[in-house]
Amino acid sequence: MNEVDRADVVDDDIVGKDVVGIGDLVGYRDDATGERYLARLVDRADNVAQEDTLSVLSSLGAALIGLRVGQSILWSDRLGSERLYTVLSVNQSDARTLP
Repeated sequence: MNEVDRADVVDDDIVGKDVVGIGDLVGYRDDATGERYLARLVDRADNVAQEDTLSVLSSLGAALIGLRVGQSILWSDRLGSERLYTVLSVNQSDARTLP
């Protein structure tokens, strides 16, 4: 929830195309394992209908939103393990808006 608390809602005009936002397709890497992931960031948990979606209400989704390509974040999972994730790519959606 700390990551959700740090968020500011701003107009799309202010945010660069390399910043993770709702509706974007995000490529990211687990820096410990080198494993790469690709997921669409969605606004609510009930929108997670496919394997390749990630809710901004999840701890990882909340951690990734607002990061720029090349930025990393140290993320703690539910078991208390920490992982370093790096944003590799951001492809913006036409529907990059909050409900």
